[in-house]
Amino acid sequence: MRRGGSSSGGDSADGEQALNKLGYISAAWSDDYCKRLNDAIVEHGPEYGFEVEALNASPNGMADVTGYIEATEALAQKNIDAILCQPLFSVPDMLMQFQQKDIKVGFVNIVPQISDSSKDLDFCYAGSSEEAIGAQLAEAHVPGLKDGAKSVLSACRMVRTTPQAA
Repeated sequence: MRRGGSSSGGDSADGEQALNKLGYISAAWSDDYCKRLNDAIVEHGPEYGFEVEALNASPNGMADVTGYIEATEALAQKNIDAILCQPLFSVPDMLMQFQQKDIKVGFVNIVPQISDSSKDLDFCYAGSSEEAIGAQLAEAHVPGLKDGAKSVLSACRMVRTTPQAA
């Protein structure tokens, strides 16, 4: 999809291009980072050609699989062009139904846990791996630690540069 346009090419009644409909599932609006990410996606979606419907996967403030199931099922009933999600639990398995309907799938911020059930899921990902995040945190904290802590940074760099087993 291109910035500011619609891949469907539809026009609205006033001559402007219609926005693609994006369903977004946030991990938890009770978490400040997740809420700010959610609000930014909703606010800036139209700039990138998306009308965003955002749902909270943790309406009771606690992340659990039930909230994700409910949000996923709610979006499955909508006429959306793409779905974007902060994946926890077995979310990739739940999103296979969207791929079967030719709805684009994307993950943001959290690396998805791919199982045998979702190994054929075609998706886009925007974010960092846990190893990269750990290395960034270690680099940020090392200056305030004693010299012996430099080995922690070295270990993080090794993890970040060591290829993972297939």
